[in-house]
Amino acid sequence: MNSNRVTKRRHLVYYLDVFDRITNEKIGSLGDLNRKGIMILSTKKIEADQQLFVKVKLPEKHQFREEYLHLDLYLKWIKTDLNPDLYCLGCEIDEISSEDSILIEQLIEIVGFNDEELEE
Repeated sequence: MNSNRVTKRRHLVYYLDVFDRITNEKIGSLGDLNRKGIMILSTKKIEADQQLFVKVKLPEKHQFREEYLHLDLYLKWIKTDLNPDLYCLGCEIDEISSEDSILIEQLIEIVGFNDEELEE
């Protein structure tokens, strides 16, 4: 993990499905996020140091304007979760549109744990 992280990752109230945008195959579930990166919980072991193009299914009951959050990611690290059947995929957001950046902020506000204020 990156010990130099400046922005705190926010855990979510519930997991959201993450899909490969090219194959539409489910990669896993969103474990946490911030404006610069996300962590995906996956049953698949994916090699680090590669690009991922994903879409995150947004919760329907919160009436987001979009159905998915689209992210271009760089998979920086992978480790086994506390549950040995799962892998934690640490991803840095490579490119993001201004609309999807706003969606991240809304997602954190609506479904993130209110444990601390988001750090700058």
